[in-house]
Amino acid sequence: MNSSCKDFRVLDSVMANSLAFEIENNTCNTATTIVWVKLPVAKAGLNNVVYAFYGNNTASDGQNKAGVWSNGFSLVYHLSDLSDSTGTKNLDNYGGVTDTGVRGIATTAYYYGGVANYSSANVNIGLQTIHGPSAVSLWAKPASTSGTKYLFTDWCSEWGLYHSGANSYARAYSTTGVDSFVSGTWYHIAVSHAHPNPGYVNTTIRTFANGAFKYQANWTFTTQNGYTDSQYSIGGDGCYAGTFFNGTIDEVRVSKVARSDDWLIAEYAQTYSVGSEQVN
Repeated sequence: MNSSCKDFRVLDSVMANSLAFEIENNTCNTATTIVWVKLPVAKAGLNNVVYAFYGNNTASDGQNKAGVWSNGFSLVYHLSDLSDSTGTKNLDNYGGVTDTGVRGIATTAYYYGGVANYSSANVNIGLQTIHGPSAVSLWAKPASTSGTKYLFTDWCSEWGLYHSGANSYARAYSTTGVDSFVSGTWYHIAVSHAHPNPGYVNTTIRTFANGAFKYQANWTFTTQNGYTDSQYSIGGDGCYAGTFFNGTIDEVRVSKVARSDDWLIAEYAQTYSVGSEQVN
């Protein structure tokens, strides 16, 4: 593969159709090159095969990030850097957060030290948070489980994913459900909001941890703090002191559509293997 990775291409199982792919920033032509590919369909319980091609020295860049994350995604942060793969809004860091090369679930991730440092996307992305359909998923590994700390939240904690001591929660004005949260262990946490009518009342919130359904809650929409759309934060809520997460966060994905149970389970369960190289 060329040093720029511009020669890289991905084809479907019959080698007839090009697939949209993204090479994660800072991983090109390394021992841990990370490629995200959008499959036309992924069948449960079967091997879904794609083919990677490379070696054309005159090829132009074939990446299509927008195509990979076109299905309802608003923000996608791999956290090997601050970039958003959807092109909507890169993150800003507060309190000195740096990518220290901490090992993430795929490649490097961001470590948040628990003392007033967090990342934020200050942009109205059309995601109505708890006021409409949406979903958020991420990987997190706490270094400490003391206190009440936010993994992901909108401004002033109208809505979010947090842990309180050794328990993790999804929040929509009130606590909804609980699951164990142990220091030094990776967790995939996902929550989806669906709404049954245009008034966005009686919204159903379903939360998964490590691919397993954990809890569901229904609630009626009200207004809190006067916020509807606002900035979104990773690793803490800048509106409140003492809410900053101590641990590593990776692969944050925000959608402006509700995700099905099968979707959230598949996000956690996706694995891959690499076949032998062939030379033509």
